[in-house]
Amino acid sequence: PHVLAVMLVSYHEQGTAARLWAKGTPVICVNHWEEGVVSLLPDNFCGIRHAVHHLAALGHEHIGYISGPLANTNAEDA
Repeated sequence: PHVLAVMLVSYHEQGTAARLWAKGTPVICVNHWEEGVVSLLPDNFCGIRHAVHHLAALGHEHIGYISGPLANTNAEDA
């Protein structure tokens, strides 16, 4: 089967997207930046703040957060 495009989400080996792009495969990185490739980086801090405000507005008083590996940028932002 022919691959039309690839979406790489979160952390992956640096250079993967660039190698695919060089072979002519359209690539987009989501939640990971790689030079020379279209990358979408969410504002995690703002997103978490909005989520907590929303939960508090619903009456929740005890809100926790469990992060993934600390090497992941999502864990750093929280």
